[in-house]
Amino acid sequence: TLAEVVEIESSSRVRIEGGVLYLTMPLDTPDPHAPVTGVGFALGEQCLLTARFADSPVFDSIFRSCSRLHQLEPRDLFLNILEALVDQAADALEHASAELKQITHATFHEHGGDRYRRTSPQHASRALRRALRVVGGIHDRVSQIRDTLLSMNRIVTYVSETADESLSPAHAA
Repeated sequence: TLAEVVEIESSSRVRIEGGVLYLTMPLDTPDPHAPVTGVGFALGEQCLLTARFADSPVFDSIFRSCSRLHQLEPRDLFLNILEALVDQAADALEHASAELKQITHATFHEHGGDRYRRTSPQHASRALRRALRVVGGIHDRVSQIRDTLLSMNRIVTYVSETADESLSPAHAA
């Protein structure tokens, strides 16, 4: 279920059963107004399954390219997905940074701050409240990205420490 996939306890997000790694993490979505969603992976020696609860351009792109990636081992495909998720997060952080830079410039630099001094206090107050709401939205978005990246880091660490042993045919038996 989605609740299990977005479980906060990191110990609940990674486990091995029968030679299959079960991994879950929150998933940042490109839509800043969308609720937090999650993704689950079942990574075995022969197969990679994903459980997603929302559309994701990253997964859509990866799976569209599967025809040329059919030679990849499940672990390699898993790494491609993680790499694409990191790229998406980096793009989102760059976008958030640009938005914050624009707000900061308009509010504090050059003649941006003068704009508020030349208007009525009520107008300036409304404009600053709007800017604060935007900054709050950016904060929420960056927090989601942070949670995704931290979970991904835990998963990568866990997989790198256990995959060779746990995905071997001898372990699954």
